[in-house]
Amino acid sequence: MTIIIAMCLYAFTMSITPGPTNIITMTIGVNYGFKKALPFVLGSVLGFTSLLLVMGFGLGKVAAENELFLQILNYSGAFFICYMGYKIARAHPKVNVEKSSLPGFMQGAILQWFNPKSWIATLAGIGAFKLVGKVDQFALFVVLYIIIGFLCVLTWAYGGSKIAKLIRNDHNLRLFNQIMGIGLIGVAVYLLSLQIH
Repeated sequence: MTIIIAMCLYAFTMSITPGPTNIITMTIGVNYGFKKALPFVLGSVLGFTSLLLVMGFGLGKVAAENELFLQILNYSGAFFICYMGYKIARAHPKVNVEKSSLPGFMQGAILQWFNPKSWIATLAGIGAFKLVGKVDQFALFVVLYIIIGFLCVLTWAYGGSKIAKLIRNDHNLRLFNQIMGIGLIGVAVYLLSLQIH
């Protein structure tokens, strides 16, 4: 029973803490409402699950030991996060923004493959719980992570939709988008700085 509690705590802390996915989810909630954030949330959960499955079935060890692969991942991840931050910072503050500018299912799924936090969560979780070759425990970990991760990211969408009530005019909404976008770009710059040092 303690392994289940440990897995739940791990999935919760990795899923609820701020990161690119949660910042984008909250921003969608603020700008478009809770329901419009659901495709992005579902995409991010399925994208993360696919990453977790690929890493759990042996590629995680290969990826963790390949220095060039990890560097390419960090650079491409930082650039993708920076791009998403730019899109958010430049988002039009009207609720009737065109649907094409709304991050959706595919952006949520793709983000997980470029998000260093997702890679850290998968590789560290698989390693910490010694899940390689243990199909039953790995399956349990995946199921728990899907449920907990979905609920945590959904919480950010819901929180964003509630914050929207505090931001009632275009000026405040534009300012919020700029702060969130700059915050994401800051995360990307920080990730790039880790590569330089």
